[in-house]
Amino acid sequence: MASIQKVDQTSVGGAAATGAVPQQPTQQIITARCTTRRYEAQREFDRLGILAPRESTGSASPWKTIRTLNSTYTLCPSYPSVFVGPCRIGDDSADGQRILRRVAAFRSEGRMPVLTWGNSVDGASIWRSSQPRVGLQGNRSSADEQFLRSIVECAESVAVPSDKARQLLRIPGRSFLQTLVGGTNEDDLLMHHSAPNGRPPVGLKIMDLRPKSSAVANRTQGYGYENTSYYTGCDISFHGIGNIHAVRDSHQKISSLCQSPSTNDVQWAQVCIFVYYLIYLIVGLLPYWLTGLCEIFSIIFVLIRILSHGWFDSPEC
Repeated sequence: MASIQKVDQTSVGGAAATGAVPQQPTQQIITARCTTRRYEAQREFDRLGILAPRESTGSASPWKTIRTLNSTYTLCPSYPSVFVGPCRIGDDSADGQRILRRVAAFRSEGRMPVLTWGNSVDGASIWRSSQPRVGLQGNRSSADEQFLRSIVECAESVAVPSDKARQLLRIPGRSFLQTLVGGTNEDDLLMHHSAPNGRPPVGLKIMDLRPKSSAVANRTQGYGYENTSYYTGCDISFHGIGNIHAVRDSHQKISSLCQSPSTNDVQWAQVCIFVYYLIYLIVGLLPYWLTGLCEIFSIIFVLIRILSHGWFDSPEC
């Protein structure tokens, strides 16, 4: 139950109007019932089957919940109190807590890699994080490298056997997938067909939604991006989405263009190119389409970095 105090200003206002000595305002206490929590992390994990045994092999889940380390939101104030990480590193031991704290310290705003979606078949999953504190000196964190390596290893432990991969995952033919990808990064996106046993090697694909120039510039502020030479089984790509100010200005320009009665239909498409909004839409949707393709057809788990500090109030989300 929550109590709300409501101040009655009638006596104060009336006294000020008549010049009389104002009386103390009266307070009315209203008791309101607290609303039920709209998000239950454990219930959502159970719904997705993240923590259930794998349907492909029957083995235990490669992931586990981290419950106590952020229970008071001291590890990362913007993360939920409960989140999911690899099963080999947890907060149920002193060593695990030490590693998790060091990983959070190495990430901007403490937003360490955490699982946001996963299936119940194998290790296919989507993760999120902010940028690492690399800086101009090229700083490294052994804990951060170990954490990402543990994600790869835990996913490998429940990988679908090669003889079941095509049947269980219902992977379509190469010609159909070539139509989907349109020749873009074909070797990267059609890993099932390029692998000799029909099962691509398990890896972590880091999709940084910033322009690479922005990621490089952030190194002058003590941040940056992962050096994949130090992260086993990882590769990184940049997707060139502008910041929230650029996208907002572009949206305002195209809105004005659409509402203008003097716009020439012949020139409309040409003008749209200069406001970049349609380009932002294409560039913005592409990484999420690639994420779905990787998850469904290649079973590569993806780490998405939204803007520099992992904010959700940005066009990248």
